[in-house]
Amino acid sequence: MAIAEGWVRPLAYYCHIITLFGNGIIYNYSSRTLGEKLGRSHNAVNENVKFLLNKGLLTLDGNHLKSVSVSKIRDLVKDFTGKETGKGLITIKVHKNNLKHTEWNILARVPLNNLRRQKHLSSKRAEVDAIRTKLKSSTAYVSPKENKRVRDFDESLRNKKTEKARVATGELCYLSDSVIGKLMNGRSVASVRAMIKFWEEQGLLKPTLHKGRVLDTHITPRSFEALVAEGRYSDVYYYKGKVIEFNKRSFDFGDSIKPRISKKGENKTLYRFLKTERIKKEREELLAGICMGNAYSI
Repeated sequence: MAIAEGWVRPLAYYCHIITLFGNGIIYNYSSRTLGEKLGRSHNAVNENVKFLLNKGLLTLDGNHLKSVSVSKIRDLVKDFTGKETGKGLITIKVHKNNLKHTEWNILARVPLNNLRRQKHLSSKRAEVDAIRTKLKSSTAYVSPKENKRVRDFDESLRNKKTEKARVATGELCYLSDSVIGKLMNGRSVASVRAMIKFWEEQGLLKPTLHKGRVLDTHITPRSFEALVAEGRYSDVYYYKGKVIEFNKRSFDFGDSIKPRISKKGENKTLYRFLKTERIKKEREELLAGICMGNAYSI
């Protein structure tokens, strides 16, 4: 909500305020006194507190500044998104006297959420691929529920807006600096790169830079334009007769992040299928061993 509307800085102020006052109440509120505690000017504090009051995150009760309840915040998010929110809470590390770093910790939700979606899609692909393998087998049983899962997955891919989204990317999860900047309401690439370095230091993300390869040589500018128009190349640029990939950056969760795992377990269908295939292979090896006269304990 704050990232989409572009008011992450006031939200960082809010995080610092409720951290300073654990009960969520500032008695006899003064912007000058609060500014001294936050290490900010009273004008900046006054401006951001006024914004938070308008957003409904803070309220004034006489001279006392109060933070609203968690349930009220959930209602605000529900009004913005149009749907119910979960009961879970997000932990944001607050850096004392450093609003910028707190702001960057809030913005880390953008690549983290994108990474979770990519990993979830990769998990679903693996599960569906396991069902497809079962469909090809003449002996494996495929339940109607598994058939529906394959159909639903294919339908979701057909509804994707871009061709790139329909293609499996494997284990690596890619996210470019420019895309992260766009998702953050237009942050510059230089700012994003500074944030990535900070997130890596904080253990939020593990970025890996992949240098672009030379895909073709001895190409004229007109030929390059034609090849791109035909869809032969994407995410490339032209330099001195060469077609070169843009640098890519893959991400994984940092050491301080614990990825959420479904209560039902990850890749349940894939696990069952692999277990069945392992048992079948062991049975075949056992029978072959008996026929060859090998000693097996049964």
